[in-house]
Amino acid sequence: FGVDDNTVMLGPITLTSVKSAEQGTLLIIRVPDRVPSGGGAAPMPWTSGTYPLTVVTPRGTSAPITITVKEPS
Repeated sequence: FGVDDNTVMLGPITLTSVKSAEQGTLLIIRVPDRVPSGGGAAPMPWTSGTYPLTVVTPRGTSAPITITVKEPS
């Protein structure tokens, strides 16, 4: 990963300027509890389901992986 210029795309959100740790081998992200809803509407909570996650670094774009979001029990 880049030092501090990584972009993480998770479903409908994009996190920019994500810094790496462990000498560029680890990214730690905080996923917001709400996602943009578009059209000027207030952000909405995540809906349970699977979402693609891709990382863009100065060297290129990763292959997407899929993560699962579940409602708290």
